[in-house]
Amino acid sequence: MEEDRTLNSKERKIPQFLSILLTLSLINAAAALFFLVTSIGDDPTLTMEILVERVNDQIDAQPEEAPEWVRIDIQDFSDNYLANYRINRALDTAYYLVLLPSLLLMYRKRIIGYYIYVATQVVGVLYVPFMYGNNAYAWFMFGMFSCTAVLFIVLYSLNRRYLS
Repeated sequence: MEEDRTLNSKERKIPQFLSILLTLSLINAAAALFFLVTSIGDDPTLTMEILVERVNDQIDAQPEEAPEWVRIDIQDFSDNYLANYRINRALDTAYYLVLLPSLLLMYRKRIIGYYIYVATQVVGVLYVPFMYGNNAYAWFMFGMFSCTAVLFIVLYSLNRRYLS
């Protein structure tokens, strides 16, 4: 009788919500990894110039019109981005190389995938301030990544009972 229950619990299907969540997470991780691999030879200076232009377009201002603290923070972010560009790319690649198998393990209903996923998310959030410095943009990224990580950890935690 006990063996029948164990057998039935192993044969349980993944709920549709968890399946969709895992599929979307896998697509995101694979796409990010593809982007990282295909942009290996990119010039970080050019990438930073494009980012600064986008920020200026979004605030509809020229850099010299921005308040001094904004200019200082943009410069600090830019300096840290350029100084840590290769390290950041390597860490991002490692992040997604660990994240993909954790998602695949959860697809196979393995609880270890969940624990690896949570650890990867926590480490991924914590390294942001170290890579981009102590400025408004780095802390904004930290906040956004933290909110996203907490949301997905909660969503996966709600479905943890389907993993063994």
